[in-house]
Amino acid sequence: MGRIYQFDVCAFLVLSIIILSMFVRKLVRGRTNKMFLALVIITLICTVCDMLTVAPLTTFGHVSVGVRIGASYVYYIVHASLLPTYAIFIGMVSGTWYMYMEGKPKVKLLFSLPYILNIALVLINPVTQWVLRFPKGHYDRGPYVWILYLIALFYMLQTLTYLIKHKETIDIARMFAFIAIYPILVISAVVQYFMPNALIEMFAITASLLILMFFVIKPEESLDTAIGTRNMTAFKHDSKKLYYKGNKGSVLLIKVKNDSSLVTLYGLNAHQEIIKKAVQRMERVLRSQPERNFVYNIYYLSYGLFAVMLHGNYSADVICDGIEQSINKPLILGNISFTFENSLCLLDIPKDIGTHGELLNFVDTYDKSEVESGSIIYSNLEERDKIRFKFDIDKYIEKGFANNGFKVYYQPIYSIKEHKFVSAEALLRLIDDEIGFISPALFIPAAEKSGAIYQIGDFVIDTVFRFIRDHNLSGLGLEYIEINISTMQCMKEDFVDSVKKKMREYGVSNKSFNFEITETASDFLSDVLTKTVSKLHKAGIEFAIDDYGTGYSNLQRILQEPVKIIKLDKSLADDIGNNRTRAVLKSTMQMITEIGAESVVEGVETKETADWFIEHRCDYIQGYYYAKPMPEDVFVEFIRENNAV
Repeated sequence: MGRIYQFDVCAFLVLSIIILSMFVRKLVRGRTNKMFLALVIITLICTVCDMLTVAPLTTFGHVSVGVRIGASYVYYIVHASLLPTYAIFIGMVSGTWYMYMEGKPKVKLLFSLPYILNIALVLINPVTQWVLRFPKGHYDRGPYVWILYLIALFYMLQTLTYLIKHKETIDIARMFAFIAIYPILVISAVVQYFMPNALIEMFAITASLLILMFFVIKPEESLDTAIGTRNMTAFKHDSKKLYYKGNKGSVLLIKVKNDSSLVTLYGLNAHQEIIKKAVQRMERVLRSQPERNFVYNIYYLSYGLFAVMLHGNYSADVICDGIEQSINKPLILGNISFTFENSLCLLDIPKDIGTHGELLNFVDTYDKSEVESGSIIYSNLEERDKIRFKFDIDKYIEKGFANNGFKVYYQPIYSIKEHKFVSAEALLRLIDDEIGFISPALFIPAAEKSGAIYQIGDFVIDTVFRFIRDHNLSGLGLEYIEINISTMQCMKEDFVDSVKKKMREYGVSNKSFNFEITETASDFLSDVLTKTVSKLHKAGIEFAIDDYGTGYSNLQRILQEPVKIIKLDKSLADDIGNNRTRAVLKSTMQMITEIGAESVVEGVETKETADWFIEHRCDYIQGYYYAKPMPEDVFVEFIRENNAV
């Protein structure tokens, strides 16, 4: 009776499509994807050999007995790797395989010995004829082929036990896919054992691989397709495994501090290409590590923030130094030359960060922090410095209110036309007696999440209004004080009434202050926010757009709202040496003038930068070159001296 080999033909076509789709969709990066690809290729080889062994193949001419015998031996040798490879794949998906590799020798022997026995039976078969034989040139099973089925059953039970043992590391969808494969494989093996003419096994394995493709290999969830790395979702999932049953590893955080300048100056397309180049540099450093049993994954978490997860044997110092030096080299893309400004922080998990939740909070804190450039190993820091990196921000906000830790500083703003300081920006500071200065970039987002932003906002407005009441601004030569407000404050229904009430309470004129709102906040102007801005403007209160140049700047959209001042972000002043930046600034300042608004450049720190903006008719300059933010009493004395009042 002839063999029913059409199942193999179907399997061959499906497997070929899977391989093609993986390369087209760029799913061949990463150890897990590579292991799945290995599974597919092993199955494809077995399928081809299965057809060569028993199929008539009359379309392609006569297949010699030698080819059939050779194909059958290749089939059995390669087939022996299927279930062990599947076990490794499960271990990689669960993030626990390297634990197994570091396990006891008896465990490793239990895993590898059946595989070795399988290969040995095939290799001695030409003498023993125990596994297969070719009487009269036709394939037939040997009397002890059942041993191979028994070995396969052993691996199936071993992988099933592994799945159950590590079920906490695998989500429900993936666990369903892994479990669903077992009845398919068992049924196909039983059918083929008792019906050797029905070549259904490779088709069943192919169907199982399709299930894995749909439910386990899910790039839309785990990959940043634009950059080609794993994303924040994958990082959250993978980092959780670091805290599973004594796992150990490291997380290296890499922050590109001048990433916003890159987006502003060159646009999203160039930004993506440059970030890709940075990833390639990281990979070259990581691949060059000589240690065996070293595993890594690279993640792109958000604009300018990367994470590298490390497992196995490696030198933390060597990796940190290598990545820092590699990324810091100037990067050239077409006519673009860009130098990254980076900060790196290596965390020993779980020693440095005790829980998964704390790790995610730390990542968020590090992303918003203003840490210095360079690389640090967290475990080498002094305890005081560790507190600066890892702390409960809500706790310090609450403590700041209890201990008068919140302060309002004032940074003078210089008028180029009047040659004096005509205003100042009120800047909130949180100074803790334990860790010192805490950046607003850290506590403002946390306050917005917790709702403390409303209390903070009231504190700033009250403090500034009290300052205006207690000091004669015109007597100091000042026109107004700028107050930063949160989008959440502005969206509060009673915000306008609250401001008017405070104005009456402190006797403050609507011309003695204005509100600043960031450009990125204006990206999300809701109906409530728009109405609030409009009501404040009708009350005679002016608005300024702060940090212009950090978001996806659209001046026409921004100026649909009543705006008096547009403040150019510090990143633009920092990059004034770049010809393209200067061209952008010239056209921007000209546009601001033409629409009747005024321009303020922030972050000016050198005479050369100040002279350039003066020459190109910027209206106001704010920055360390003229004055740093200072406490109220110091600010008043500074203004009296410099404005000669």
